[in-house]
Amino acid sequence: MKSQLNKQIREQARHESVEEILKNKLDDFEPQIIEYKEVKNNGKSAIALWSDWHYGIEVDSVINKFNPDICRERVRKLVNKTITHCKTHDIDELHVFIAGDIISAENYNIIRLQNRENLIDQIINASDLLTQSLIEIAKNIPKIKIVYIISSNLANIIIPPY
Repeated sequence: MKSQLNKQIREQARHESVEEILKNKLDDFEPQIIEYKEVKNNGKSAIALWSDWHYGIEVDSVINKFNPDICRERVRKLVNKTITHCKTHDIDELHVFIAGDIISAENYNIIRLQNRENLIDQIINASDLLTQSLIEIAKNIPKIKIVYIISSNLANIIIPPY
């Protein structure tokens, strides 16, 4: 009974510590302001699926090289290609589905060893990358709807009421 209580106390302290660290790190970020423009809807829409960024992991082998800098570059290319596609096809509404594994996380020991960034930095930096990418798209595409899928098996999908 006492060991269970101590475990709960440690978990609570860890949770409060993570929350405090996140708050302190987020104080460095400036709020993003987006100017919205009234647009005429032509009825053309598209879907983009963003998943498996694995932000935070570092791999350097004969088969593959990957790190947060490469991830940012790949996301920049994804955003540019998305904007180009939407402009080429006169898309005025983009549905962005954000699926799992945006961060590398720390689910397994081998992944923990390959991570360049700790979990809190992964969350903050990947969130910033995601935010900046969506802002860039919002500057070029009149209407964006975001759907966040919270599990890899598509069982839990958050669809905001529009």
